Amino acid sequence: MSRRYKRFPRPLLVMLVLAGALMVTILPESYRKLIEPTAYAASFTVNTADDHNDGVCNGADCSLREAINAVNAGAGGDTISFNIPGGGVRTINVTSALGGLNITKAVTIDGTTQPGFTSSPLIELSGANAGSVAGLNIAAANVTVKGLIINRFANNGINIASTAAIIQGNFIGTNSAGTAAVGNSPGGIKLNGASGCTIGGTTAAARNVISGNSGDGILITNSATNNVVQGNYIGVDVSGTSAVSNTGDSLGGVNIASSNNNTIGGSAAGAGNVLSGGDGSNAYGIQINFSSGVIVQGNIIGYPRFWRHGTYDWWHNCRGTKCDFG
Repeated sequence: MSRRYKRFPRPLLVMLVLAGALMVTILPESYRKLIEPTAYAASFTVNTADDHNDGVCNGADCSLREAINAVNAGAGGDTISFNIPGGGVRTINVTSALGGLNITKAVTIDGTTQPGFTSSPLIELSGANAGSVAGLNIAAANVTVKGLIINRFANNGINIASTAAIIQGNFIGTNSAGTAAVGNSPGGIKLNGASGCTIGGTTAAARNVISGNSGDGILITNSATNNVVQGNYIGVDVSGTSAVSNTGDSLGGVNIASSNNNTIGGSAAGAGNVLSGGDGSNAYGIQINFSSGVIVQGNIIGYPRFWRHGTYDWWHNCRGTKCDFG
């Protein structure tokens, strides 16, 4: 005698599936994480100095642009490292035909991974042929950029319009040695409405050299808030003892405009910045305009505009800190 099985009613099956999906959505986050699939961070290695995009980043060929595009296509939280063949500084000439390097997902771009790195960056991004773009456009939260040389770009070295970016150990606006101006225009780093970002840090490895740019070294603007600028050399060379000015009149090494509650320097060891003003007749080490709650602490301002007419001149073309709260 054969046994007959009843088919499970389809409407009931659909209802059970929908009920299960609903239960998942109302579970506490700690429980949802146990049953939802996990997106794992990926690692991409740049192995060519060419700037091209064939849609693939793999061990055979991966440009920086392809690596960034791969990050943008994923869940974020990835790492981009470097292993470009050849010794010394490897220059990536960003091309205008492909546009800017735009970051839309969380990532760590780590130039210190290039073989041969000791203390000075070995990966250079040159905007000489890039057209009207920035070196890097950061539009995602939790992006870290370290160990790069970024120069010759026409729309700032780095633009940040996001939260929790970390910029450390870079030369922005200088040559690969950090000793001469090869500037970005109109400035080095722009924080445009950004919040919770860190530029520099309290260690020598975290220090940025932000010098030689055609404008502000750092511009904090458009209601950018709770950002920290620490331990950088701004308007001086990699040694901190010779001027490599950010040029322009009425500009500053750090310019804070309509942006509250930002910190320049600090009380911790190594938190202070070394700032020298620009070459313009009204240039300042730090400008604060229409902003409140700004902390300026522990910085050396006006150094080293030096040995003028046999005198150590701390204020030549550098007016210290200018505050205008409107």
